[in-house]
Order: sequence, then C-alpha cells, then structure tokens
Amino acid sequence: MRRTLITLDKADPSRDSRSKTFEEEIQCHAITNDDYEHFLIFYDGRLGLKAGNDEGLFRFLCEMVHPLRAQTKVLGKALKRIFMAVKNG
Repeated sequence: MRRTLITLDKADPSRDSRSKTFEEEIQCHAITNDDYEHFLIFYDGRLGLKAGNDEGLFRFLCEMVHPLRAQTKVLGKALKRIFMAVKNG
C-alpha cells in the first residue's frame, strides 16, 4: 500500500495482539497471510475510506490498480476481488 495515499500512522494501534501497529497488522494479514476478510480496507474506520468522499475513494482505487504502482501479485488479487464484488452486487 502506498504510504503517500493513505497515512498509516505509526501510532495507530493494531487490533491484533501479534502486531504492534496497524501497518504491521495490514502487512501480516492482508499481504503475507491473505487471511483478512475481503474488502476490509473499505470498512475499517482507521483508513477513512468508508466515511471519506468519492474523490478519495476513486483515487485509492486508481492507485491500487495502476500498473506502474501496484505489485503484480497484489494487483491481480485486487482486480479479482473488485470484479467479484461488482458481479455479485
């Protein structure tokens, strides 16, 4: 996740006792283990995407799938999840 788009403040606490910070929690569960609920990032209040404006959400989605910024493995997973959500309504 690009730190310039969403600020993952080092002071943000983790909700997982195995991680010290929110950033470590995301790295562990969303990237390394891939065991977080799909689309958690849109509902977790610590990221501010659900309560934010449409422009912020659109910027986030564009950055997430931009081929020059996204990691290939992460990009593929993200696109698959987005398309499944759109398909399932």
